[in-house]
Amino acid sequence: MNQQLPITPNYGYSYSQSVYLQSELNLSNAIIEKISYHYTNNGSLDNSDNWSIYMWYTSNTSFSTVDSWIPIDQLTEVYSGQPSTILADGWIEFDLNNTFQYNNTDNLVIAIEENQSGYTIISGDFYCSYCNESRSIYYHNDSINPNCSYANSIVNP
Repeated sequence: MNQQLPITPNYGYSYSQSVYLQSELNLSNAIIEKISYHYTNNGSLDNSDNWSIYMWYTSNTSFSTVDSWIPIDQLTEVYSGQPSTILADGWIEFDLNNTFQYNNTDNLVIAIEENQSGYTIISGDFYCSYCNESRSIYYHNDSINPNCSYANSIVNP
């Protein structure tokens, strides 16, 4: 399923937050050093290569409204820059600038901000999995770089 997560390359700027449940992760004493997203290879990410990635713990299991963001100042920036590796099979990897110690008790929220102006003409560029809850929210705009407190859609990742 293609969704507009973690970013929306066919808009100038985008921001998303996704909740990953502890029961899905179950990573005892884990230090998160790298994350990856599966890109569909539909179009180019040339205008979408300035990423910031944030992580933190949350008791939330979903987002109840389009504006129920976890405040950015409660998250820790773990990455800033271009994707570390884009593999031939479509996986985009990020070697985190700052590792994240996951406590295996709380749920994990990952926020992704894409800060480079410009866009591609293709949408739905990442594979996502469907769930019955609103576990992700996102914002996108062609000309306004988000201040990380706006939303215009709720989607199921």
